[in-house]
Amino acid sequence: MLLCALPRTALAQDHIDQMIENQRAMFHVEPENKRCPRDPLNDAIVVCRRDHSDHYRIPSTQEEHPESPEARRTGQLAPPDIYGLAPCTGVCIKGGYAPPPVYYFDITALPEPEPGSDAWKIAHGEMPAP
Repeated sequence: MLLCALPRTALAQDHIDQMIENQRAMFHVEPENKRCPRDPLNDAIVVCRRDHSDHYRIPSTQEEHPESPEARRTGQLAPPDIYGLAPCTGVCIKGGYAPPPVYYFDITALPEPEPGSDAWKIAHGEMPAP
């Protein structure tokens, strides 16, 4: 019985070793050997690193399923969806209209009323306006 179990244990150990190597290759960060270049103009501290952020990043629900309820809970108000509404063919509340035009008169261009006329009397308060 021990002889039959030995090869299976060796196969299982090889499989486990392969899984560990795969995980190390996937999540291992290589040490940075290169030094950052110095700033020749001043002695500022320069921080250098490789950017593998997309490799280690887990996609959010908004990216994977943008129409899901979880993705819509952002805390911001969403605009209403007006593309699903029926067109205004029946009784609809429609917006305003253009107001009537305003006519401007240049009163300074009018001639002075003749003394004794009704316009002159109204202008001087001698007669009430009609």
